[in-house]
Amino acid sequence: MIRYIIIDTESDLMIGDCTDILGFSEEGISRDYNEYDLTIAGLKLSDTYIQHYLATKSSMKEINLYMLDQEGNKLNSHSFFLHKPYFFHKRAIPQERFNLEVSGGFSNLPSDEAMKIWKQWVVAKPTMKNTWENLSSEQLLGWLEVIRVHSGFNKPQEEDQKKMIFIWI
Repeated sequence: MIRYIIIDTESDLMIGDCTDILGFSEEGISRDYNEYDLTIAGLKLSDTYIQHYLATKSSMKEINLYMLDQEGNKLNSHSFFLHKPYFFHKRAIPQERFNLEVSGGFSNLPSDEAMKIWKQWVVAKPTMKNTWENLSSEQLLGWLEVIRVHSGFNKPQEEDQKKMIFIWI
């Protein structure tokens, strides 16, 4: 199952999709120094990105990781910058799914509590109202973080266009 889409920040092209990102959402990871070794598991490079890469020989420096729900809808996005640029042309470009290991840091990583909620939302968004009522104060902060990111991330385009028209009038 595809759980993430990876976008190259510089070109705004989809690098590919993957089945998991190890080292991203596990509990107990030290977040003190913003140093992460990620394994992008089951990465399948998109044909568009391969063509772009072969034409430009550019490097991958910063990526956006989009978490997907069961239906393939984007839930959120996290910006990850690589400590060392990654060049595919120095290696054979894989045509099949493969694991890519990268090191770097996040621009803004969710808290442990928010990651627990995101993991639940990957399976299914809550259907009952007021599910937050019985949460501890730490869990509530995680819940509010998820709601803030998700509501800003999934605004309907029509609403954005209406706001844009209002601003220009």
